[in-house]
Amino acid sequence: MENLDFLNNIEDILYPEHQKEIEEREKIKKEKKDLRKIEYLKNHPEHLKNSPKKDYMKNKTKERNYIRRQKEKRKVYQKLKNMTKEEKEKYYDNYYKEKEEMKEKLKEDLRKGYESNFIICFDLDYNNYMDNKEKKSLISQLALCYCLNKHNKKKISFYFTNINQEIITDLNKNNADKWYVHYNETPFYLIEELVNKNKEFIYLSPDAIDDLEDVSEDKIYIIGGLVDRQVIKNRSMIRFKLFKFFVFINLLK
Repeated sequence: MENLDFLNNIEDILYPEHQKEIEEREKIKKEKKDLRKIEYLKNHPEHLKNSPKKDYMKNKTKERNYIRRQKEKRKVYQKLKNMTKEEKEKYYDNYYKEKEEMKEKLKEDLRKGYESNFIICFDLDYNNYMDNKEKKSLISQLALCYCLNKHNKKKISFYFTNINQEIITDLNKNNADKWYVHYNETPFYLIEELVNKNKEFIYLSPDAIDDLEDVSEDKIYIIGGLVDRQVIKNRSMIRFKLFKFFVFINLLK
């Protein structure tokens, strides 16, 4: 199959002003935010350094974490209270041993998930259609997906496709260099190991007509890596229709 990089050029024809719109939107957002901040500080000069809401939330989080840790300590203390020195040493040895075993088991499960036949691809070729805030949100959502997969009984094989250096740099801030994920700079339809599986590609889109009622290992699911707070209608739908059209043309050759 030929490289379909020109897909993006056709999309740019359909959305010729997308980059200018994003820059304009960012500028307006920043101006509004600055005006709100100035207005707030005029009325609340005592809050010039820190936002009271942020400080309150930070303190509440610290308080919750402190209470949780104290509860855990009390539980351990109750267990150790009536133990002899030898029993305490044995308890600690078993505790750290179990902890290491759990870590190794999780790593082994993730390695198996890496080779799993249940595949989800994240198409990350939407960077030009998002502002900085939306890009940060995308990174957070990818990290959340991986975290959920870690705690899922049946692990899924993740492919991050069309990935670029900017996304990799942002992901690495979340230790993504240690994740069990397939990273590919090429589009999903040009990755040989996926194409050779002879599975049907299902591109998920909020604008799709058909609902996804069940999932199967016999299909590969594609999720568009697009966070559009100001919705760009049919963005992912048009992209996949163009892909299907050019695949059909290639099959005729």
